[in-house]
Amino acid sequence: MDDTAELWSEVRQAIEQPALYLDRFADALVNRGMDEPEHVTPWLALLEGLQRRGQNVELDWKLGMDDAIWALQQLKTVQQAGVDLQVLAGSKALNHEALQEAGDCLRRQGLSLVSIDIDSDSYPLSVLETSAVAPLQALAQRVGGKLLTLHN
Repeated sequence: MDDTAELWSEVRQAIEQPALYLDRFADALVNRGMDEPEHVTPWLALLEGLQRRGQNVELDWKLGMDDAIWALQQLKTVQQAGVDLQVLAGSKALNHEALQEAGDCLRRQGLSLVSIDIDSDSYPLSVLETSAVAPLQALAQRVGGKLLTLHN
């Protein structure tokens, strides 16, 4: 990402100045039920920052393959890699199985579909280079988060 330093600045603000972070991003955070500084977490700040930058998209758990294809095509990583997800268009897979099938398709192209676990009924999805997944999972674990890979 071109503005990684700005993203980390936002996460740092969520840690050090949660009230200011909340004021700064109040319009987006109210949809998450975050209306008090104690609701602000660095994990959600990271997720929100990635979403603002087109690096994460959030889908409800009730989804079809068409939903998954459309959402993943919005991600900058998928666009930059020129990934063709239309090969999945005929699939009847639903919900988690649709994401696993999409993850399999991405793996064949050297990419991984991951979900940032926020303990909700949605899937915050990102696409990463496969070589980046394990180090990022270890980092997530160090800060009390989970980065889940989606594939069969």
